[in-house]
Order: sequence, then C-alpha cells, then structure tokens
Amino acid sequence: MSSKKRIQAAKRATRNKVSLRKACTLLHVNRSSVYKSLKPSQRALDDEVLAQQIKAIQLKHQGCYGVDRMTGELRRQGIHVNHKRVARVMKLYKLNAIIRKKRNYFCDVEQVPRKGLPGNVLNRKFSAEKPGKKLVSDVTYLPTSDGQWCYASLVKDLCTSEIVACVTGKNQTLNFGIETLKQLDGKIHPGTLFHTDQGSIYTHPAFGNALEKMGAVQSLSRKGNCLDNAVIESFNGTMKCEWFYPQLGKGRWNLSFEEVSKMVFEYVKYYNEERIQKKLGYLTPTEYRRHVSRTPLRNFDSQIQSLVRGSNETKALPPRIQRSRCPTHHGRRITNSCGL
Repeated sequence: MSSKKRIQAAKRATRNKVSLRKACTLLHVNRSSVYKSLKPSQRALDDEVLAQQIKAIQLKHQGCYGVDRMTGELRRQGIHVNHKRVARVMKLYKLNAIIRKKRNYFCDVEQVPRKGLPGNVLNRKFSAEKPGKKLVSDVTYLPTSDGQWCYASLVKDLCTSEIVACVTGKNQTLNFGIETLKQLDGKIHPGTLFHTDQGSIYTHPAFGNALEKMGAVQSLSRKGNCLDNAVIESFNGTMKCEWFYPQLGKGRWNLSFEEVSKMVFEYVKYYNEERIQKKLGYLTPTEYRRHVSRTPLRNFDSQIQSLVRGSNETKALPPRIQRSRCPTHHGRRITNSCGL
C-alpha cells in the first residue's frame, strides 16, 4: 500500500472513532503527514481563485464559454494559464458551458432549379478575404405573448463574422427585406455577394432589383437545403440557445413584441462587441474588423497572435497562476519558489 493510501486509511479510521495515534501506528504513518493532508494545498487554493475568475466570466456570458474561449478570455485579462488546467477547474467546480444538442439533418427535397432565379453562387465557400465581400442573410422568428411572432432579419459578414444589419418586424413583407438592405448602405460594394435562402422575400423580383441597383450579386441556396446557408442559420440557433433559452426557457414567452425585439438588438450588440471567437484569434468581430481594415493581410496573422498572448502585465494572483518571464541558465529554465 502506498503512503498516500495509508494516509487516507488513517483518516477514515479516525472517523470510525479510532484514535489517530493508534491508526498511524498500525499503518506506519507519521501523524504530521496526516495533519498536513488535512490542510488545503496551495494548488487547491490557487484553483479556487481561478474558479472565481471563471465563474465571473461565465456569469457575464450566460455560461456559454467552453474551455478554449475561456482560456482565451483569461489571457485577454492578463491571466496566462494552460487550457488543460482551465478544463480541470471548470469540471471540478461544475462551471462547464452550455452545449447545444446536435440535430441530424436529412434533405429529401427534389433539387429542381427554379427558372428566373439566381443559382447558388456562394456554393458553401464561407470565407472571405475582405469585409463586405460576402454577406449572408436570413429571417428567424421568436414567439411573443400575444400569440404572434417577432421576425428578425439579420445579415452577417463572412470575413469578420460581424452582424452588419438587424431589422425586426411583426410581418415578413417585401418592405421588411428592403428595410434590411437600407441598413447596408455603404457596406455593400460593387461585386458584393449577397447569399440567402429561397424565402418569399428574397425571391421577389423587387428585392433582386434592389440588390442589382446596389451593385451586389445575388446568390440563393438550393431548395430545402439549410446547409447552403449554414453560417447565418447557426447564428440564429446560437442566439436562441445563449440569450433567450437560459433566461426564458423554451416555448411561448410572456414578453411583448417590443421586449423581444429589444433582446434581439442587445444580443447583436453583445455578439459584435463582447463575445470573442476562436476562429478570429480570440477577438470580437468588431475588434477583428478594425484590425483587418488597418493591417496588411501578410502581417495580420502576427498581429492576431500578439493580441491572443495579451499584455505582459498580469493581475495580482497567486504565483501558481501568475506567470513571469524567467531567465535561463545553461539551457535550463530557472523556476521560482512555486516551481513555475
């Protein structure tokens, strides 16, 4: 039996009204070792401090940050910690993120092209080199207390992942779609690819003419194939799972149209300005757009890496969490008193 197991056996014996002296004698364990194990270790104390930091971040972001984004957010705050430790502490203190349940998708709709409609020009190429080059759009709906729906028309930039237009309304009409295009004034350039599904708004000739006047190229998903517009469809699901369901649950909510509409705009603002993304180098979409616009593409990757590493200044935390640049001696790293 190892010494660790003998210490644990001695502690169990004391719970059964056996004296510690007698238990240590029988198990050949020093009493000082048992007393030392009763005190919380420095690692446990440091983990508790880190758990408080993680809990504060989870409360701010509705519990939607997983291990990778949590590690990125901690580094943005100057707390440099390994992702494995973050995973262990999140599991230990039950701070795991909300995981969306995956749904299987089956498309059994016959793909017959409709005459007079644009084709699938985007062809699932969900990446762009410059902001405003490729935009995707869709309409989602949210229930209100009066038995009606709050429709939200959203447009997302495939380069920056930023929501560049958001319009809410009580009905899906042509004017509802035209109002969305008005918000894109100055954001659509000649040759911009505008991709949507084959909804009634987007297949209306007036909507196509409005896009043509703006200089955009219209692209439509295939019939009954949501994966052709997966990026904006995924955003709709993310918004509901991260913002609406944790606060209101599923089903019909006791909120008016104005209240639901306000929550939609609040989430769009949060998504653009506060919610970091791993694919953007742990930056928010707004931060990413600003750096793309002022940094040459060949130097942008190095800029992203420097932002991910964050500032050299760290917060006043226990030595196990706070890392410093330690000098080396004969090729070996000199560690501090905590072994870092």
